[in-house]
Amino acid sequence: MSNVYGSPGADLNQPLQDVEYVGFWMRVVASIIDNIWMFVLFFILAFVVVLATGLDESVLDSLVGTLLQIVLPFVIIVGFWVKYAATPGKMVFRAKILDANTLEPVPAGRLVLRYIGYFVCVLTLFIGFIWVGIDKRKQGLHDKIAGTVVVREKQ
Repeated sequence: MSNVYGSPGADLNQPLQDVEYVGFWMRVVASIIDNIWMFVLFFILAFVVVLATGLDESVLDSLVGTLLQIVLPFVIIVGFWVKYAATPGKMVFRAKILDANTLEPVPAGRLVLRYIGYFVCVLTLFIGFIWVGIDKRKQGLHDKIAGTVVVREKQ
């Protein structure tokens, strides 16, 4: 797929013309949508695990709980990013995560790096996320770490 938004020699620190970067509030709403469906999914999975195994809730708080709360979100979110370049929340807004330089799909390794960047954003007291509202290309710290942007698809 070629870069239809700009020339290869374009100044990469400047916003590309004809690209709509997805801003702070739209990304907040997308995140809320994602958190809601993930919560419902995890609640159902925990319920099924308790019914299927006969384990009590204290076991869920340990090993299975760790799996549900840490590993599963990583697999699901990065899986959506790899397959669709977006989570369901971003899909609502026709937003995609693309390479910041080429506007091409992002390799899986860099999407993993982007996910790890979320933790860096949290450790900076959420300033890494707030940066989306300030940056010219609407990149948060996690986007800058992974070299990604979130853009809206044209209809």
